[in-house]
Amino acid sequence: MMTSFIALEGIDGSGKTTQAALLYEFFSSNGLNSILTQEPGGTPLGLSIAQFIKSNRGTTAFAESLLFNADRAEHVEQIIRPALVNGSHVICDRFVGSTLAYQGYGRGLPLEKLIDLCDEACQGLYPTINILLDVPVHTLDSRRGIGNRDAIEASGAPFLDRVRKGYLELARKSPRQWAIVDGSQSIREVSMEIQSLVRPYIYG
Repeated sequence: MMTSFIALEGIDGSGKTTQAALLYEFFSSNGLNSILTQEPGGTPLGLSIAQFIKSNRGTTAFAESLLFNADRAEHVEQIIRPALVNGSHVICDRFVGSTLAYQGYGRGLPLEKLIDLCDEACQGLYPTINILLDVPVHTLDSRRGIGNRDAIEASGAPFLDRVRKGYLELARKSPRQWAIVDGSQSIREVSMEIQSLVRPYIYG
C-alpha cells in the first residue's frame, strides 16, 4: 500500500481546516496510519511564525514568503518526510500552493522566484495531490465573521479574489497535481467528494 501526501488548499474561510480534520478521521476509521499537520504551525518554528503574522500587519510580501518557507523547510525535514518514510499518510492544511497563491498572485511577487524559493524549502518533496476547496470570496464573511482576522485575512476582498483566481490558475496549469472541489457545498458533501478523490492515492 502506497503512502500519500495530501495538501488541502483554499482561501481563508473555505473550510479546508475542517475538511483536513475530517479526512484524518476517515483515514483513522479505515485503519490507515496518517498524520494531520498544517502550515504554518506544524512545528514550533511555524507556531512562532503564525503568531508573528497574526500580530504584524506591516510585514512585506517578500518577508512573508521567507518566513513561510523557513517554516516549510523545517516542516518537511522534521515532520512530513519522516512520516512518509515510516509509512504514514500525510494530510497537510496548506503547503506550497498557499505561498504561490497568496504571496504570488495575491501580493504580486514573481512566481518564478517564489517557485525557486519553495523548491529549496521542499527539497523535492511535493504533495501527491493538492485539493483546492473553491469558494467565492463574497460568501466568506458569513463563515468567518468580521473580527479577529490576521494580517493576511484583513487584506480585503480584492486581495482574496486575486488569491482565489491564482489558485484556480495553479489548478488549471497542473491538472494532474490538483483537484478542485466546490467548497460551497455542505460539509458532508465536500467531505465525501474529498474521500472519493483520495481513494486512488491510498489504495492504488
